[in-house]
Amino acid sequence: MKKIINSILAFVTLFSVTSCDLDMDPETAIRPEDAYTMEYCEGVRGYVYVDLKALLSGGFYSIPDLYVDVLNVCIGSGNQGIYPFNWRLHPTDQDVTSFWSSYYTTMMHINYAIRHMDAAYEYLTPDEQKKVDVYKGEMYFFRAYVMHRAALLFCEDYDPDKAADQLGLPYLKEWEPEAKLARGTLAKLYENVEADLVEAEKTVTAQGTPTDQIYLTKDAITAFRAELALHLHQYTEASQYAQSLYGTYPLVTTAEGLERMWREDTSTENILQLEVLRTTMTTVNSFGSYLNSSWKPNLGEYFYAPTYIPEQHIVKLFKDADFRTDIFLVKNANVTISGNKGVGVLIGKFRGNKNFQTNTTTLVYRNRPKMFRISQMYLVDAEAQYRLDPAKGLDPLNQLRTARGLTALTADDVKDDVTLLDGTKISGLFNAFRKSAAARCLPRVRVFTT
Repeated sequence: MKKIINSILAFVTLFSVTSCDLDMDPETAIRPEDAYTMEYCEGVRGYVYVDLKALLSGGFYSIPDLYVDVLNVCIGSGNQGIYPFNWRLHPTDQDVTSFWSSYYTTMMHINYAIRHMDAAYEYLTPDEQKKVDVYKGEMYFFRAYVMHRAALLFCEDYDPDKAADQLGLPYLKEWEPEAKLARGTLAKLYENVEADLVEAEKTVTAQGTPTDQIYLTKDAITAFRAELALHLHQYTEASQYAQSLYGTYPLVTTAEGLERMWREDTSTENILQLEVLRTTMTTVNSFGSYLNSSWKPNLGEYFYAPTYIPEQHIVKLFKDADFRTDIFLVKNANVTISGNKGVGVLIGKFRGNKNFQTNTTTLVYRNRPKMFRISQMYLVDAEAQYRLDPAKGLDPLNQLRTARGLTALTADDVKDDVTLLDGTKISGLFNAFRKSAAARCLPRVRVFTT
């Protein structure tokens, strides 16, 4: 009898709830009349920006650096990053699969945003349509940018003479979650990249300024074109694109200015720096594995238990006069790894924005991702000029060096060839470029080639 009464009460309760709430909307659903509003277009645009912040932080830098011998794995790592560190790359490895999945998930979000903005267009006012045109331009740019970064990891180095036969990657242009596309060629991939950039440039016309630029600008597209042209062996264009940005974005020339760049995310060098606030800092991945610090108040200093440490040849790149040294490195760090105590040198570049901290001693290991900086353009210009004429390239390199407190190199300083560990010989000038790029701590590199 008790079961029958309970059943009746449950039915009455259910009926009363459903009869009262038939006109209520699910909290997690979008009503049809709201789906084609400007607010929703801004939402899908913002989602892609969040994706980009994730792709420009954390393991997306540390894993490639393990592979190219910038970092060493510590014994207390719990085998994090151990396969890339040992040059053992397998299609089932979680680092490889997570990279692939992340890039293609972002591509899917980009294509969904484009599709939705197209569908919403007729419901918007003329002013809203103009804004959405810009948003779509951003999406075309990000599609090109994401595919280029994926190609750096999963494809061979681009060779103009072989690109028509080199394997590329599937280039998704529609929101089709179940699509299974062929890889195509590397030449075709970059044809698609160029087509998307052309579309982006039609509507993204706002000129950038070196003051907290958080959304895509014409200057950011130019910066990407400089990097892309260098990759595609278009050296004249690479140099021209890079140089065109020099006047707008001055190099930082003091240690204090460089520290503000990394501890406050404020700098005239930032061509595009994505927005992150203290309340949204979890939208970027942590760099905590470089330090894993704990503050000892009785001693007034940090102790560290890093997962990764810089290799010695990276540490040796930093000279005392270099403004970057005390900002990018933690020297004489008290380190404890699996119970073993010692003193070492760690990467401190990514301590994080101190304005994100809830107190003065707990580091957050998160920054606003710096998508493009003018210092990158000086390195692009230097290498591009060198490729055009081996006697050139020293001037842009020296401009960057002197801005960082180092002396300018002379032709005599780089006249001798250098033999690398694998026996390869390179010119002294090109070796100087290589060292300058490595001294940025986390260069963008090619890893999962097939």
